[in-house]
Amino acid sequence: EEAMGESCEEAHGGTHEVGPVHPAIGDKYDPARQTFAKAALSKEWTTYYDLMPDKEGPFLHSTDGRPPLSLKKLKEFIISDAVEVLGLERTDRLCTAIPNGPEAAVCFFAFSLRCTFAPLNIGLSKDEFEFEFIDLPAKALIVQAKDSLADDEKKHTDNAISVARSTKVEKLLELTPSPEAAGLFSMKKHTAGRPIKGEPMGNPL
Repeated sequence: EEAMGESCEEAHGGTHEVGPVHPAIGDKYDPARQTFAKAALSKEWTTYYDLMPDKEGPFLHSTDGRPPLSLKKLKEFIISDAVEVLGLERTDRLCTAIPNGPEAAVCFFAFSLRCTFAPLNIGLSKDEFEFEFIDLPAKALIVQAKDSLADDEKKHTDNAISVARSTKVEKLLELTPSPEAAGLFSMKKHTAGRPIKGEPMGNPL
């Protein structure tokens, strides 16, 4: 109760970064318009994709001014060729080492449909990256294009790439955020990686 009148930084001892907060829904909340677990699971479904509604309204927001991403557009993107990784099988481990943000969320939805997805903290040390790449083991790593990263994130990305090469991670790709909408991105082979070979999986559903 005493913390109610304090700032977020005071209440948490300054240990948590306070990010943008979306305004509360308040009296606009209508439970009749929500889908709850019991109702969703009563339908026929194979993956979480089948439970995602085709809504046009904003779902995923960005803090950099890009338009929000709708659920409908998200669903179209995560089964598209834009997130195809040649030669990746469902039991293969794919890692990302990218900042927290809308792209990280979209990566979860896209790659969890296709393989065993293992998102890694971009701030891991070289030793920690080495452990993860060997222990999983990782078949692919996706990093974010440096021109969209802060200086410290560039250094962390260099660490991830260096260790991926030394541990012989087979596929190394680079993600570039799209200006079209929050979370969308394009991918290509990273210049430090070997040629990306293999057959496309195609539609993962």
